[in-house]
Amino acid sequence: MTRRALPLAAALATLFLGAPAARAMTNDIDAGEVLRAHGPASAERYAHACRAGDRDACGVAAGIYALGMDVPVDPALAVELARQGCDAGGAAACAMLGRAYHLGAGAPKDLARAVKLYVQACELEEFPAACRIVAAMRETGEGVPVDLPGARALHRLACDRGDGRACVALAAMLREGRGGAVEAGAGVQLLERTCSRTVPQACLQLGHLVERGEGVARDAQRALALYRQGCAADDARSCYDAGAVLARRGAADRAEAWALLQRACDAQVDEACATLGILLLSSGPDEVSRGLALLTRSCDAGGGTSCDGLGEAYRSGQGVPRDPARAAATLRRGCDAAALRACTELGEMVQAGEAGRPDTAEALRLFDQACRGGDGEGCGRAGFVLLTDQVLADPKRAAASNQRGCELDFGPACLGLGIQQTAGVGALADPARAAKALTRACELGVAKGCGLLAAAVNRGDGVPRDLARVKALVARACELGDRSACGP
Repeated sequence: MTRRALPLAAALATLFLGAPAARAMTNDIDAGEVLRAHGPASAERYAHACRAGDRDACGVAAGIYALGMDVPVDPALAVELARQGCDAGGAAACAMLGRAYHLGAGAPKDLARAVKLYVQACELEEFPAACRIVAAMRETGEGVPVDLPGARALHRLACDRGDGRACVALAAMLREGRGGAVEAGAGVQLLERTCSRTVPQACLQLGHLVERGEGVARDAQRALALYRQGCAADDARSCYDAGAVLARRGAADRAEAWALLQRACDAQVDEACATLGILLLSSGPDEVSRGLALLTRSCDAGGGTSCDGLGEAYRSGQGVPRDPARAAATLRRGCDAAALRACTELGEMVQAGEAGRPDTAEALRLFDQACRGGDGEGCGRAGFVLLTDQVLADPKRAAASNQRGCELDFGPACLGLGIQQTAGVGALADPARAAKALTRACELGVAKGCGLLAAAVNRGDGVPRDLARVKALVARACELGDRSACGP
């Protein structure tokens, strides 16, 4: 006999969603759009059904009270309902009980117990999102040993059972070769199929690949269409990306761009608030007060990117009076909130003494902090200090910072790395590797990289001698602003 499935049971499964990012988070629950079509009586109705013995209703009711969907958050009641349903074999209820132990919400934080409950829910085969959560924990080593092959297998299982966000996570593992062989094409195809099922995170990630031309034809217009598709499905990050693309296209698309950015900002996407705020500040006196209010409000709410934007405005005097002290304080707030660009810019100010005495050691600490987090410019600036400062010089560390910065596509870091590898300073002299680094610097628009590469090619140093290529590189260096390459 097939048990009756309550309408919200399937919807509850979609709660276990991942935040859109380079790699989607997959190990928490978000209220999202659940209960949008249900009235405030839902909580009482499902709780009553749970107490009458409906284990599916227990999972739903637990989700309602755990997340505060149309009712005040009540973690203790959520745990009570989840435990009752889980004891009766309800997959969703076991997952919700696992969440309570995972987050320490209504129950003591206990990752081992959380994993056990998520596994139990996964094995019941009715709640694929629980499989995805276990997979995500295996990816990061949260509560269990890191097990990338196991994580990949569980994401595949959850994806095959219909969990779209597991498909997004699996696609990333396939493309990056984590937990198994690189299967870039299969990863892209999986995103295509998942996006067609109206999973907005899949459309967002596919849009990123299409916009950059990674594993698929580069197509800015198609990327915009994918972002719009995700936004239409109420994915705020997709709204942000669509707005950002339109903002870059210029005044003709300004109204739509601003509307999309505002929508994403209203959904607490910090980058959207920062982008819109900066656009408003640069749009003339009529919009300055609105832009300043937007950046200030988002920064005060903990938005690191907005603090960065606001700090940059006070530093440059864009739309507001120039105020170095206020700029430094605001950038520090952004850096403390993990906005890496804010750490780098604050380091620049500290190094130059723009808001106090110059302090190169503190600047280097800030650059290193940004670099470790993935800001290429922070790596490049750290590398420069470590090469040139008489007190702090450490060529070997400089080479490592420049290597990291180059991998993050910061052109000056590639230039620094190429110079070090050419001269054997802090790194083995390696003409072939030096030429590779200088090539990347040139590709990223660093004029001196093109000029030094032209000299290497002319000498046949690490690359074949090619006079036609030398001529093209010299011309490129000139185009990028190196007047010495332009000739008489």
